[in-house]
Amino acid sequence: VARAEADLRVKRAELIPDLSLVASYLSPITSDVLPQEIAYVGLELTWEVFDWGRKRRETAEKAKAMEQLKSLVAEATSQVSLDVRSIARQLAESRELVTVAELGRQAARERLRVTTNRYAEEAALLRDVLEAQAALGQANDQHQQALLAVWTARAEFERALGQD
Repeated sequence: VARAEADLRVKRAELIPDLSLVASYLSPITSDVLPQEIAYVGLELTWEVFDWGRKRRETAEKAKAMEQLKSLVAEATSQVSLDVRSIARQLAESRELVTVAELGRQAARERLRVTTNRYAEEAALLRDVLEAQAALGQANDQHQQALLAVWTARAEFERALGQD
C-alpha cells in the first residue's frame, strides 16, 4: 500500500511543470564580432501541455490500484479476524467438552463402583458389571478425544495468531 501511495504521488507530481535554474558561460575565441565573454542566468519552464489526457489517465490508474490494494488489505484483515474468532470459539467449545467428558467419566466410575458393590452382594449380574466397565472405558475414550480436540484447537488458535 505504501508503494502504491508513493507511485500515485510520483504520477501526480508529473502534472506539475518543471522549473529549472539555468546558468551558462561562453567565451567564443574564434570570432571577433561576438563579445569575448558571454554569461547568462535564467529560468526554464518545461510543461507538456498536450499530453491528450495521458498523465491524468495514468494518475487515475494508480489511484484505482491503490484503492484496490487498500480494499484487499481490509478484506484480508477482516478474514483473519473472522478466522481467529471462529477458532477461539472452537477452543472454548472443546474446553467445555473436556468438562462434560470428565463428568461423564466420573458418573461411569460411580456406576461401576455401585454395580461392583451390588455384584459383591449378589444383587447384580456379572453382565451388569462388565457393561459398567465397558461404559467406563467408553467414557475414558471420550475424555481422551475431548483432550485431543482441545490441543488441536489450541494449535489452530496459535497458528491463526501467528505464533508457531
